Amino acid sequence: MNRKRFLNTLFASVVAISMLITGCTQKNSKPPEVSATPGENAAEENTAAAAKEPITFSIWPVMFANNIPSGIQEDPVAKDIEAKLGIKMNIDTHPTDEKWKALMASGDLPDIILAPATDMVTLIKSGQVIPLDELVDKYGGDIKQNASEMLKYSQKYLSNNTGDTYFLSSGVEPVNPAITQTPWGLLVGPYLRWDYYKELNYPEIKNFDDYINVVADMLQKHPTNEEGKKNFGFSPWFDAQGVLFQTNTFTGYVLGKEGSGGALVLESNRDGSDVRNMYTTEDSIMWQGVEFWYKVKQKGLMDPDAFTQKNENAQQKANTNQVLASVFSWPLAPTNGYLKGLGHDGKGFTPVPIPMIDAKYAYSIPTPTGLNGRSWAITKNAKNPERAMELINYFFSINGAMTIYNGVEGTDWVLENGKAVLTEKFRQNNGDPDAAVKYGYNKYQNDVGLGPNFINPATNQKLNLLNEKEEEKLALASKNAVEADFVQYYGKEVASEVLPKNRVSGDAFSTSMTGFINSFMPIEVPTDIKRQEGALTAYIEKQLLKVMLAKDDNEFKALKQQTIDQAKKMGVEALYDYYSGEFAKALVQAKEIIKF
Repeated sequence: MNRKRFLNTLFASVVAISMLITGCTQKNSKPPEVSATPGENAAEENTAAAAKEPITFSIWPVMFANNIPSGIQEDPVAKDIEAKLGIKMNIDTHPTDEKWKALMASGDLPDIILAPATDMVTLIKSGQVIPLDELVDKYGGDIKQNASEMLKYSQKYLSNNTGDTYFLSSGVEPVNPAITQTPWGLLVGPYLRWDYYKELNYPEIKNFDDYINVVADMLQKHPTNEEGKKNFGFSPWFDAQGVLFQTNTFTGYVLGKEGSGGALVLESNRDGSDVRNMYTTEDSIMWQGVEFWYKVKQKGLMDPDAFTQKNENAQQKANTNQVLASVFSWPLAPTNGYLKGLGHDGKGFTPVPIPMIDAKYAYSIPTPTGLNGRSWAITKNAKNPERAMELINYFFSINGAMTIYNGVEGTDWVLENGKAVLTEKFRQNNGDPDAAVKYGYNKYQNDVGLGPNFINPATNQKLNLLNEKEEEKLALASKNAVEADFVQYYGKEVASEVLPKNRVSGDAFSTSMTGFINSFMPIEVPTDIKRQEGALTAYIEKQLLKVMLAKDDNEFKALKQQTIDQAKKMGVEALYDYYSGEFAKALVQAKEIIKF
């Protein structure tokens, strides 16, 4: 079993433009104290760095949202880290399961890794990662102050029962009901060309078929783009995160359900209720996702390369305006800037998804113990574990997180009257479709220790300043005019307000607890279960592609039934029994920390 196991439930938490927390309270919850006001220690850090020998660390990261060259990172954020710590980061920016497995097998891991949860026990038992307790005590002051709950959780649940700290989970956000936030639908949903949607007179999108039909109408009117290149309705990819990522995520977002357990065999509501067998339930989010992509292909909307292309190939097509729609935000994110640069201001994509009628949006994703599917660790190969811990600590510091999200202090943001304010230079730079590559803005957001909505008590602001409403309003002025037109049509001040507000506080859908529940699932499972889920995952990832490629409805139904029957023969029901039992235990443990 590989890293895909937790991806569906946790992915939105670390990449989303905003993550949300409403309607929950944590025992003894209060904002953590911060180690320093932003900007307070900058001069001291630079002086300290100058006194240390420069050092370069090799790093295995979480997948990047942008196509970024591997090697020593030279963007302004990376250079600022080098100036403060004397550390250069040599990052493989295209991590794959195949590379990871080869590194694990050879023992030739980089100095620092962000480890997948499913391999933690193996890493500990094989001695490939080192205990961090003494290093955290001496060099991890910000980790201790800003992520104390994460440390306790790691020692108890991620230590292979040793009680030691091996892993430091990223994306920590203490539960804070006072934060006013917006739907994480800003990451997933029906994205499309707004100017073409406007041309069709804003047809209502109530379900998956409506979405497909709208995109079909667009492609019929616009078979080529502004540069005369062929347009594709959709250009997904099925390699990097896996087939289940593409089948489950969008349908789960709309229907308020998520996957859990080995091979994602469980489907549940976001509060952990209504657990069903993902594979044998005919209307599960997996099967509805398979049917969605089948219909996209039948309508002639699918990029013919979709089933073989890599993530970076799909992103390149979307980034250069050859795709009319996407169920994810990040492939299309740079395209509005690209179009504006070509002189097409007022043309482009919706900044948030088109609101779907009755979609079950999630408004809260609590991560007080971090995301254990992407946890920092130092390997036995690290040339200088002490300096490595200094780098990790930086990613958990207020100033470090502020820099990673917003760029370099003094250039991209400044302190004014006790508040952090983005500069005009940042707003201009952020409109560049290559802003992450050129300026480092949000480039390392998947690795940062503190989540974007973690509140900085020194300024009472979210660490990612673009998640502050006033900054979102100001940012509109420097963006493609299509985004302002979108906001104006719905009568809102900012794009994040377009999606409907929380329907019912505390219902089974509005707070996504599944990722948190999954963090209490066992990271080591019995050998027979592990063997079963590995075989089932390998089978289902190939078989679902065959079902999507069915030539007609009759063949689709036959292949679907064949898949369900074969999954049963391969023991999917026993796998479901095991993981549903573990999920029930995990639900109890999760509720001991957060009441929901």
